[in-house]
Amino acid sequence: MIRVLQIIASLEGSGGVQKRLLDNYMNMNRNEVVFDFIVHGHDSGELIPIAENMGSKVFIVTPKKESLCRNLLEIADVMKCGHYDIVQCHMEQASAFIIPIAIK
Repeated sequence: MIRVLQIIASLEGSGGVQKRLLDNYMNMNRNEVVFDFIVHGHDSGELIPIAENMGSKVFIVTPKKESLCRNLLEIADVMKCGHYDIVQCHMEQASAFIIPIAIK
């Protein structure tokens, strides 16, 4: 089984990336590929129940605006505990911090 961690700002219904990820995941063999999500902030989005109903775990982390340090530590903890094969970050500026954590 391939475990994929999708890092995204939110799972709001209005976002094109969010909808595309969930549409792709709906059409995958979820016995072979598992998508989990990291979303940023307390208002994380109305698509969370849909993701969870498909077997995804959704982790809500502290927004970078509140505490960049706490945000990165929480993301690192999720990565460490999840043993992910692939980490995909859909947040352009945050990738500079997140990708080195994923590589480590």
